[in-house]
Order: sequence, then structure tokens, then C-alpha cells
Amino acid sequence: KIRKKKTKNNTLKVFKMKPTSSSSSSGHDTSQNLQGTFLSLPVMVFDTMTWIEENAIDTPCIFQLKGGAEEVEDLTKLYYQGIKVDLYTNLADPYVVCDLLKAYFKDLQKPILPPKMMSSFK
Repeated sequence: KIRKKKTKNNTLKVFKMKPTSSSSSSGHDTSQNLQGTFLSLPVMVFDTMTWIEENAIDTPCIFQLKGGAEEVEDLTKLYYQGIKVDLYTNLADPYVVCDLLKAYFKDLQKPILPPKMMSSFK
């Protein structure tokens, strides 16, 4: 189960429930004392990742083909202004949603990967 709560800075505090106890195939108890994990995710990241997982995970070349640049720009502006965007009723193009997610990561002031690691992804 996932519970979410919007915070003041346009991020979601996501609480992902973990089972209280579980056993691995070897029969060892793999449970932890924590009942769940809190993650703070930007709303734009949470929405796009959830939409992709539910609607487009099997779409060919999902992160390689381009979506509509104007639509991506418009949606990005809405998210950055804190306006609620409903990807489920307003959007059906998986390439636009993926470009929206990519736009978030491109717009970050600091890259996620250190420059030393970038060459290993080319």
C-alpha cells in the first residue's frame, strides 16, 4: 500500500507500507523493525512515474522517442507553478509523460550523477 500527502513545497511525502514480517525462500525472517518508509518526491516525479507504471510500462522505446515539446513545456510550467495536473484525464501520449519526467531531471541545478560517472552511460 502507498499513502501520499502533499507538503507545502510541492513535494509528496510518500509512505510505502512494508509487510510486518516475511520469510525468504531460505526460511529466514527478512522483516525489519520499520513498518514503512517515507520518501519525499516532487509531485511531478511521483505523478509521471505512477502514470508510466500503470499505463505505459510496455510501450516500445518509451524513453527514446520524443513527445510533443509544446505539451511537455506547458505541463512542466503547470507543475512548477504548483497547479494540480491530472495526467489520467488530460493526457494519453506516453512519450509526452516520459519527456515530462526527463524534463524534471534535466532542469535540476545539480546533476543526479557526478560528472565522473557520466561517461559510463554514453
